[in-house]
Amino acid sequence: MVSGGGAPPRWRRTVNAIESPSVLRVTTCFDGSPPPRVRSRGPSPALRAEPGGEALPAVGGVVTIPAGTRCVVSDLLATEFAEADGTYLLRNSDWLWAPDPWVPGLRVATRFALPDGVRASAPWGADGEMDATALRWQGYTIVGRFARESVEVEGTTLDVVRFGAAARAEIPVRDWLGGAMRAVRALDPSLPVPRVQVLLTPSYRGPEGVGFGLVSRGGGRSALFTVDPTAPASAFRGDWQAAHEFTHLLQPVFYDEDAWFGEGLATYYQEVLRARVGAITPTQCWEDLLRGLRAGLAAGDRATLAEESASMQRTRRYVRVYWWGAAFALTLDVALRRAGTGSLDAAARALHAAAARTPERAWRATEALRQMDEALGTTACSAMGREALASRAYPDVMAPLRELGVRAGDGDAVSFDDGAPLAAVREAITRRP
Repeated sequence: MVSGGGAPPRWRRTVNAIESPSVLRVTTCFDGSPPPRVRSRGPSPALRAEPGGEALPAVGGVVTIPAGTRCVVSDLLATEFAEADGTYLLRNSDWLWAPDPWVPGLRVATRFALPDGVRASAPWGADGEMDATALRWQGYTIVGRFARESVEVEGTTLDVVRFGAAARAEIPVRDWLGGAMRAVRALDPSLPVPRVQVLLTPSYRGPEGVGFGLVSRGGGRSALFTVDPTAPASAFRGDWQAAHEFTHLLQPVFYDEDAWFGEGLATYYQEVLRARVGAITPTQCWEDLLRGLRAGLAAGDRATLAEESASMQRTRRYVRVYWWGAAFALTLDVALRRAGTGSLDAAARALHAAAARTPERAWRATEALRQMDEALGTTACSAMGREALASRAYPDVMAPLRELGVRAGDGDAVSFDDGAPLAAVREAITRRP
């Protein structure tokens, strides 16, 4: 697949709406020889070869490509992937497939040739060179009629796509998403984050403005939120989920079984960072943390942290894993600051920088902790990580809270003791940058 001059292989992919909005046709042409096989991570691709139109059968998600094939074509039916208004919400695994075996250096150019009024949004920015991680990791592409706006935040462009009822103008997109990104950039303003695709889809599942959020990295940084179009603007301005998800955008991609680490950092920082930029008060920050840490404890001991994290998608014990991870983040942050060897902030920034140098790979939590240790000149991160992963007992979070001068009152209310040994550390954790 590599030419005699050593240039990496190149594919050219074109997306047309041939019976708009009912059918999308995806044509992928190969510069040079085709790959011997391609593999899908989702539904088995229904491909046909060009020239000739020969159907190419899939076996276990793998399609053999005959020699001499110039292009392959697939059609995506709206009934499978489109919303009621004819807007396609395509996961990468729905329509993108990769060479089998993987080819280092593969380049894929994409072009959307769509009717008037129909447009596309992809993690890599639609037309142009596709980030090859789109063929390996999940992400979303939107094709159809939707509202779109750009929000500029300290060097980052949020490319916000709103479709269906989520296009309602009363949703305070700039205040809500811009505020969350400003909070996260306060943690690490040095890491380049030029663009984030943000998708808003309607959901009527509860009184909160934001029902659910997730981040994906396939093809570029992307975040998807379900929002209640009928919620008042205040519900969005008080939201924590955007800060949580945007924190993930700075992190490396972690393996699923290490969810405790990435989710724990994001859960801790969703409160701390909002306090730092004044979105919530320090009192509310510590009350929110106390409430969540207690919820993680109340979920009960069943297994070690390593076992809980590895089985989370099956057991759905998200509260236990997320807040156990947040408890670890809090105790590590306090330990580093007490020892004078740095802070979780400094460790996280070092991890972000290291991950940015190899964005195409996933990380283990133990590897991330070693990277943090190396940056700070300590072994505390790895040592605390090993202890946490082997433990069946939830951390005693009340001990560091007492040292910080966070006093639990009635319910989840807190008060501050400025005479506590680490009261200055408490103030530093939520201090405005």
